[in-house]
Amino acid sequence: MSQTSIMVYSEMGLLKLSLVVLLCSVFSLLSFIALCDASELTVKFLKTPQAFSNLSSTTFVFEVLVDGSRACTNCNITCKLDDGSGSIIASECENGTVLCEGLQDGNHKFEVCPNGSQGVGCSSYNWTVDTVQRQISLPQLISQMLRMFL
Repeated sequence: MSQTSIMVYSEMGLLKLSLVVLLCSVFSLLSFIALCDASELTVKFLKTPQAFSNLSSTTFVFEVLVDGSRACTNCNITCKLDDGSGSIIASECENGTVLCEGLQDGNHKFEVCPNGSQGVGCSSYNWTVDTVQRQISLPQLISQMLRMFL
């Protein structure tokens, strides 16, 4: 190989390396600006069921806040009930009021995700439904209390 061809290849390699360094620098700068400029989205639950509920339906009311204070006006909000197995109406989610009906006895989870966060930035609420009514008569209650003290 002649010395001229070695110089050409060397210059081409340096040119490619310079281009890669420049592109990486620009990408890093743009990523840094995007991360620093991003606003934090939070979900504030305004109405939830009690932690232990005897009702098979409930209503959630929530709002999505930008930086903890301003209502988010252009957020894409998704909601899930019981990791997607529960039934809710998607349009209600966008309005911030969701009715959950036909809940079975057991543990439930309602999740709100602003801008399709898919778990990151999502907020959830857990509660238990128990619709079985327990009945105890006064004589049974007195008998149980006496057994505790005797």
